[in-house]
Amino acid sequence: MVQWEGNITNFTTETTLAQHDLKFFTRPLSFNLRVETNQKTTSETVDNVLLSSTLGTTFRLPLGLTWGTSVTGAVNFVQNQNPLQRYFEYVNTLGNGGRINYLSSLHKFRRGLVFSFKHVYRDYPQAEYSHLDYWYMESSTTWFPFIAWRFNPSIRLTGFYAEGIKYRFLPSNEDLNVADYFRGYLSRSSKISEVNTQLSYGGVVNLNMTVDFIDFGFAKSYANPFLDIGVFSNPSEPDGRTILASAGMEGWGVLKRFPSHPMRVALGFNLLDVYEAMQGRMEPMDVEWELSVSFELYF
Repeated sequence: MVQWEGNITNFTTETTLAQHDLKFFTRPLSFNLRVETNQKTTSETVDNVLLSSTLGTTFRLPLGLTWGTSVTGAVNFVQNQNPLQRYFEYVNTLGNGGRINYLSSLHKFRRGLVFSFKHVYRDYPQAEYSHLDYWYMESSTTWFPFIAWRFNPSIRLTGFYAEGIKYRFLPSNEDLNVADYFRGYLSRSSKISEVNTQLSYGGVVNLNMTVDFIDFGFAKSYANPFLDIGVFSNPSEPDGRTILASAGMEGWGVLKRFPSHPMRVALGFNLLDVYEAMQGRMEPMDVEWELSVSFELYF
């Protein structure tokens, strides 16, 4: 991979050699060797070269769980930096390999549980770089516990915690905006801007209370009251955290001829603004709200 950054101020390359079908006796192994380089366009020599190698494997555990583990050793050459920087990174993952199953392509009620957990620890063994040590853990769970007559509740929990490093929410996908985890906050919201940055921890709960609504013959419809709540680190707040909460209603429509493309309309409100309006500290017309239309379900 070759990448130009910014206004062509840096030239970055990444070369990877990977092998995924290795075996040690019956144990599956994955291996890769990677070289990354970085050079400023104003430099005549390469500013940074990172050479790393990763070896990993997986284990089947009871209850359908899968544990994955890997270790990475790396050396990092940085121009005018001595001694040569080294680190080891240990990654452990745990998942259930589960699935969320629809009753049918038309009927959007679902059952199932999917969860994943990841822990990453990076160790710099040299005393000069020991202050760079860090670790973080990240987890995600989506659960559709039961279907009772016309009712199909569901919940999604997503979060992370880090020591020695900060990430945007979430570490595994920092390209998303925090607003993407809420139905009721605009991307440009001031509260979203406060936490749409590097954080030491964050967690979001999305709760759906889906009910079967009307069958029109040519299409089925669903009503879905929802509640989204999140807690994020924020040193600028007196208690060191920011709480976001939104609630509202979704409506789904599923055409029998095109069941794979449900139409979803969601109207959500910032619950903290609603509370302020109820206390008379904000005009009702100033309450933040969001109306969204999509051809896929929220989760």
